[in-house]
Amino acid sequence: MKHEIPEFARREWLAQIMRGLVLCGLAGLAAPLFVRSWRNGCLTAKAPCGDCVLLSRCRLPQAMNTKKPR
Repeated sequence: MKHEIPEFARREWLAQIMRGLVLCGLAGLAAPLFVRSWRNGCLTAKAPCGDCVLLSRCRLPQAMNTKKPR
């Protein structure tokens, strides 16, 4: 005598797995955005605006001070 899992329970289990995978994917995509906002918009932790590749497009106060002619 086999112990079989009902079809409904199997579908629910697969649906929960898929929901979990989608949630993990969304969290992975949102993590860099959260880190960037946590660092006040700068991509690097030390905020070396002079070496940043996005300096020409950056609107942060630190970058604006770096771009000002002296």
